[in-house]
Amino acid sequence: MTNEAFLLLSEDERQAKLRAVLMSRTGGRLTNEELEDILLSAIPKRQYGVKVYQDAQAFCRDLALPDGCRGRTILGQVMAGSGQEPGMLFCKTRAAAVLVRKQAEESEVYQIHIFIPPERSQKGYQR
Repeated sequence: MTNEAFLLLSEDERQAKLRAVLMSRTGGRLTNEELEDILLSAIPKRQYGVKVYQDAQAFCRDLALPDGCRGRTILGQVMAGSGQEPGMLFCKTRAAAVLVRKQAEESEVYQIHIFIPPERSQKGYQR
């Protein structure tokens, strides 16, 4: 969806769209509480890219934020890194999420990076 079309939606429609994207991208593996924590942290007037990880190292590596980027923990026990320093995930058995703001040439790009523990993809996982 383009930014222009997204901005024409009501706040409820934008929230519903983000909820649907989060459910789809995570395969429904976030608990309702985790999903609500992420939704409460997201600003409704912004469009977000969503990246989902099950590999803790890849998650931390992608949280090595270059200059001009900022990260804010919105779920779990995680901290974004800077420059060449990767992020840190303090509890690999719980979901974590970081909201990242990247300053582009004339605009800002927002992403939500979500870590889901690998055991949640195993058969029999209960939300």
